[in-house]
Amino acid sequence: MEANEKTDDVELEEFGTSSTRERRPMSPLDKYLKRFKEEDIEKYGFRAFSLLFVIYNIVYWPWLLVSSEYFNWNIDFAYNSNDE
Repeated sequence: MEANEKTDDVELEEFGTSSTRERRPMSPLDKYLKRFKEEDIEKYGFRAFSLLFVIYNIVYWPWLLVSSEYFNWNIDFAYNSNDE
């Protein structure tokens, strides 16, 4: 087993890193992001996307229908008839 560990150390040193090097202190952002696990991100991301989709539709469709004056539309036979 020790031979494999030495081989790993040699490979790390070839790429400019060493397993004995001290780690840099974590930034506040790294500490904050480390709290989230992959499952949590997937779960909260799905909920957030779903909520934003519903909010978007609640805002968009009434705005579209009101701004296009859809409810004030009248049939004008001059433009919408099949008579030629």
